[in-house]
Amino acid sequence: MRCAAITAGGSQCRRDADAPSVYCYSHDPTRAEERRQNATEGGRMKALRARSPIASELERLQARFERLADEVLEGEIDRGDAAVAIQALNGARGCVIGALKAQEQEEMAQEIAEISATLQERGIKWRA
Repeated sequence: MRCAAITAGGSQCRRDADAPSVYCYSHDPTRAEERRQNATEGGRMKALRARSPIASELERLQARFERLADEVLEGEIDRGDAAVAIQALNGARGCVIGALKAQEQEEMAQEIAEISATLQERGIKWRA
């Protein structure tokens, strides 16, 4: 049996109803909370899979270090020039790592503030 829901376009939904309901999963009002929870979980998983710009930059620097090492070993670049380049790349890497640590601290501070506010709303005295 087809889903009894009417779409935003005014036509009947084309999906099959999930017995014993007359609606498909997407339109069943009794499953609205389940859909909301699944969407929330899907968003969390997508966020976990997403690569941060910081991780991408560290990966780029790692690849550059490896190319530089190969160039030195193959005699394509002078060791002195490579040493200076490595120092500069290490400086860049240090900046990226510093930015990552700062981001982590900001996120933790935000979480602590949210927890503190929740405790305060519940009448629990706690100082961050």
